[in-house]
Amino acid sequence: MSAVPHEDPPVIFDVARRAGVSYQTVSRVVNGSGPVRESTRARVEAAIASLGWVPDEAAQQLSRKRAAAAARPEVAALVGGSASGSPSGVARRDGVHPPATVLVTGGSGKLGRAVVDHLVSDGYRVAVVDLRAPHRDDVPWTRADLTDPGQALEVLSGIDDRWSRPDALVHLAAVPAPGQLPDATLFASNITTTYNVFAAARRVGITDVVWASSETVLGLPLAVPPPSFPLDEETGPTPTTSYSLSKTLEEEMARQFAGWMPGSSFIGLRLSNVMAVEDYAAFPGFDADPALRRWNGWSYIDARDAARAVAAGLTHPVDGAELFVVANADTVMGRSTAELAELEFPGVPVRVPLAEHTALMSTAKAERLLGWRPVHTWRDEVG
Repeated sequence: MSAVPHEDPPVIFDVARRAGVSYQTVSRVVNGSGPVRESTRARVEAAIASLGWVPDEAAQQLSRKRAAAAARPEVAALVGGSASGSPSGVARRDGVHPPATVLVTGGSGKLGRAVVDHLVSDGYRVAVVDLRAPHRDDVPWTRADLTDPGQALEVLSGIDDRWSRPDALVHLAAVPAPGQLPDATLFASNITTTYNVFAAARRVGITDVVWASSETVLGLPLAVPPPSFPLDEETGPTPTTSYSLSKTLEEEMARQFAGWMPGSSFIGLRLSNVMAVEDYAAFPGFDADPALRRWNGWSYIDARDAARAVAAGLTHPVDGAELFVVANADTVMGRSTAELAELEFPGVPVRVPLAEHTALMSTAKAERLLGWRPVHTWRDEVG
């Protein structure tokens, strides 16, 4: 098969687009690392042949075009080097650096602000879609109603000269908690938004997606005690509200879209209650009434750690769709976890040893597959 002429030498993104896969999958095929379906491997190899892409030429491209290396981070990574200015400078699990441009939906909310700050500090080019302007002036943004499929498709395709089609998608836009809208309105808004965003990503060829699910799919609020603690990815789903039902169905959507998009990575984060530093002043008062925070087993996630989990999802792609519990390692309480569990959940087995403030949600899977663990605690912020 003859090579297709290129004004510039083809790069890994060209191969990925031709094959209809993520560039991480191209890297796995080239480097022989990680599982790849045979049908996917065949498509990648056919795309490489049709484009005439030779990975070994990357070193020559890098030496000729150092300035372009930051915009093409895959070049250095494929030959084991590093590109000056490439996002974060930390190689992916398979040797590929993070994508250069990330679109964040819902980038103006509490979690979104932390995610945008973290990704910008990591060197990504970040664009935001939200109904409100972002908190910083150095990221492009547009206002869009993502319940409209046309608007969702347009913002993922690119907006004028502000951004072109992004390399990856972080989908946070949602009604963020039960009770904020009437049940049917909340449910319709969330599932329609997520469907439109996932469908638009498929349409334009974005195969790296990190999105916000919720701890609530684990049976929260825990009016009915769980079978055991800690809660993890094998718990539930047990939706109890229109909000948690919307997130449960979004998790199924992610699985189906991943199946329709071979080589894609859909990472869903079952985030605990997101807290910013300014929220911690209220925490010492929780000890007076343990029942107040019983509803989620006294768990929380620092917004900065949640942002780190999002970034870990970008740098540790999966083959298909995976879910990860994301919570802090400790509880919101001053009282010991053992005391709290015995008081509010008597008779519920605890499958792990409990240190004084051990969380009742397990993040072992995120640590194992994403290399993520929380590093912040409210105890360091409150005197």
